[in-house]
Amino acid sequence: MNIVSTSVFRKDLGNYVDMLALGKSKGFVIGRYDQPEAVVVPFPKQYRNDLSDSTNVAIYGGAFDFLKDEPDMYSIKDTLE
Repeated sequence: MNIVSTSVFRKDLGNYVDMLALGKSKGFVIGRYDQPEAVVVPFPKQYRNDLSDSTNVAIYGGAFDFLKDEPDMYSIKDTLE
């Protein structure tokens, strides 16, 4: 991934935001002297205000995607009242 210098990013911030908002980029790495310092990514479309920021990040980042392929181990009969 290419590193965008802080001075270039600052000068052209509007265009970088537009690229993220329009889906033309998945994100940018911002850095100094070719060393990465920050990542800028688009705001998640599925953000939920009722959840914490860390939960939203986990959902957006796909932290639990592996569970979609897991078989259901329990049925409704297994739950307690």
